Amino acid sequence: MSAPDRSRVIFRGEEVVRLMDGVAEQVSASGFDLSHSLVLGIANGGVALGRYLAGRLGILRGHGPLPFGVAEISFHRDDIGHRPIPGEVRPTEIPEAVEDRDILLVDDVIASGRTVRAALNEIFDQGRPRSVRLAVLLDRGGRRLPLQPDFTGIRREVPADQRVRLALDEEGGDDHRVGLVPA
Repeated sequence: MSAPDRSRVIFRGEEVVRLMDGVAEQVSASGFDLSHSLVLGIANGGVALGRYLAGRLGILRGHGPLPFGVAEISFHRDDIGHRPIPGEVRPTEIPEAVEDRDILLVDDVIASGRTVRAALNEIFDQGRPRSVRLAVLLDRGGRRLPLQPDFTGIRREVPADQRVRLALDEEGGDDHRVGLVPA
C-alpha cells in the first residue's frame, strides 16, 4: 500500500473499515438487486473500494464476491486541456455485459460530479444497464453537476485547496487511511 504523501489523516484503520462497511450495509438494506448486479470501481480512486464492496456485499448476501470491474474514464474527461490523459491508460475491464444489469458504480470521493459523469459515459458506451447507483466513501460537497451519491460513508466539507486521498491496505492489514493533501 502506498501512503498519502504530506497528508493530514482524518480517518484511519477501523474508522475507515466502519465507513466502508456502512456503505455496504446501506446498499444491502436499500433493496438494490444484488443477484443481477455488477460492481464497477472508477479508475483510479474507486478501484480498491469497489473491490472491497464487491466482496463485502457478497458476504452480506451469503455468497461469494459480486462480479467486479473497472471503469476507465480518461477518454471521457472534460478537463483534458487542464489534465492531459496519462501516458499509460488501462482499458475498461468489465467481466460481464452491462446490458440490463444493475450497476453499483463506486468512487472514493465525490466533489463536482464530473468524474461520475465521465464514468456514466463509459458505462453507456459498453451497453445499456437497467440501473446505475452510486456509492462513495466521502462526499466532500462542491457539486457542479446535478449528480448525488445513493450510498455515502460520510459527508464532510473539504476546503477547495485540499484533495482527499484514500489509501486502502489491500494486503489484509488495517493500515487504511483517508487523508487531506494540498490540491
